[in-house]
Amino acid sequence: MSRSKGPRPVWEDRSKEGKSSQWVIRDGQIKRRTGIAHSPRKPPPEVEKILKDYIASKWTPPKGLGQQVLIDEVIAAYRQDNVDAHSYENFIVPTSNPLLEWWSGKKLSDVNKKTCNDYVEWRKPQDRKFHPNSKVKRRVKLSSIRHELKTLRAAINHYKAAVDTQLVVPKVTVPKAPPPRKNYYLEKDEAYRLLHKARKNPDWRHLVRFILVGLRQGRRPGAILSLRWTPSEEYGWVDVDRRLIFWAAEGETETNKRKTTQRIHSHLLPQLKVWKAQDMAKGIDAVVHYEGESIETSIKKSWKALTEGLCENKKPHVLRHTCATWMVSDPESNLSTAEIAAWLAMSEKTLVETYGHHMPTYQDRASQTVFRPKNQRRKVG
Repeated sequence: MSRSKGPRPVWEDRSKEGKSSQWVIRDGQIKRRTGIAHSPRKPPPEVEKILKDYIASKWTPPKGLGQQVLIDEVIAAYRQDNVDAHSYENFIVPTSNPLLEWWSGKKLSDVNKKTCNDYVEWRKPQDRKFHPNSKVKRRVKLSSIRHELKTLRAAINHYKAAVDTQLVVPKVTVPKAPPPRKNYYLEKDEAYRLLHKARKNPDWRHLVRFILVGLRQGRRPGAILSLRWTPSEEYGWVDVDRRLIFWAAEGETETNKRKTTQRIHSHLLPQLKVWKAQDMAKGIDAVVHYEGESIETSIKKSWKALTEGLCENKKPHVLRHTCATWMVSDPESNLSTAEIAAWLAMSEKTLVETYGHHMPTYQDRASQTVFRPKNQRRKVG
């Protein structure tokens, strides 16, 4: 028997029957029509809201079973109460859910170091998800496996807090994180060549904005692509008048991916003012856009084409690493590590561990320590 795909929005095309097409919520044999007819390519927010309400109303978690409760029930409880969580789309909803595929039918009492390690070994040889027509095959990253197990741990902790407060929580063993990349950045001549190449080709010109914002502000690619010129409940936005970038949407819940408000870099501000004037005249709200259309998914294809022959092994996230590296290695900068960490929205500990060796005065005082033999007496006079 095939596993249920779970509640999901589906476009119901009834045009051949002479009836109106619309989005429906499918859950096994259950089909609930929404009455919303919109583009069949992507469900609108109204449909997503109906789906979330449906999930929240359909299921009651079992209580009092302790460690005999099934992992399926634990994940279902987490899904019900965290439909807006960052991990929801990636680890809870997909039909080929690795967590459920491995842990389904197992109980909380089965969660231990051995089973967690077995899960890691089971996942390692698998391929990452790509488009069905893609010929690219790459192994699942260890960071993804870590994230999956951390999601399982979050689901178990949530079950204890929300459903069974007497539950004895098992320990979820997570593999060690890989060491951070310490020399992963663009040299200044690489960055300039990248910008020059992007400016010359209309197909890559939208990346000029992406690169400049990334190099100056040092934030994550996804946050940069979602920026808007006006306040929004869904996206961060740029306030050129007050020289501020609000990376988090209004009312957005804070996550580990910190989105603290940031001052606009003085070298970027004049350019942002020009871009905003150009976009507002055309009715465009997205800061980074392609022919007026916002880029909400990915820039992988255009980035790959742009970086070919220049820095093709470096992904868009390299801009954040580059900004951090340039800031700590500037010999004329008087910024403290705390100030740089605040600018990049990361901890000072992470900054020093990952980029500290680029600092001009890195361990200078310690490296000049004078060591004398134990029995050597200092000469007097």
